[in-house]
Amino acid sequence: MTYKLCGNAKSVLRFRSIIEKHARTLAQETSLNFREVPSGKSGEHFAFWFAEPNEMIKAGLMVEKNLKTVRRAAFRARCYFLTYTLQTGAYIKSLIVINRAEKSADLEHCLLEEMTQVLGLPNDIQLVSPSIFNDNERYMELTRMDRFLLRTLYDDRMLAGTPRKLALILARGIMLDLGEESGWAEWATGANTGGKLSIEAYDRTAG
Repeated sequence: MTYKLCGNAKSVLRFRSIIEKHARTLAQETSLNFREVPSGKSGEHFAFWFAEPNEMIKAGLMVEKNLKTVRRAAFRARCYFLTYTLQTGAYIKSLIVINRAEKSADLEHCLLEEMTQVLGLPNDIQLVSPSIFNDNERYMELTRMDRFLLRTLYDDRMLAGTPRKLALILARGIMLDLGEESGWAEWATGANTGGKLSIEAYDRTAG
């Protein structure tokens, strides 16, 4: 999976190593191969755009022509992403827009969250903790919950375009298998999510 770093040159240099670190973490959990491509080359799977605070919406409009969509995504956000998929559910491309003026620690968390979300887990959640997707928490690394969700999503049995009801059935079996293999039984049985499997608690936010 290729990515490109764009926008403010100083911020690109400042955060390149952090993005590379996050990419290695995500590769470990998904088996995807991440590779940066030069800014002048086209065809990347997703791009990072480091924007000035007053240019967050302008950056999103480079790929999304619906102003309301961009404003909704950018509202009070340190970072936001826009993702495009086929009707089959297959991934096409994403843009991650970053407010370069925010504190480094906040952006390190934000980059990890957005990078994880563009891989197929787009929802913020309050039902589970600890998690990178919980807006009440700040993490610089994926939690055990997050790794569990990613491994479930990228299991070979979970195909793009799988109907939601069937996906939840498959996820239950995958999570139980992962719980036995990894010793993460508390996530497989729902002990940490009020009796819900991790993916079921997460799915409740999809609506």
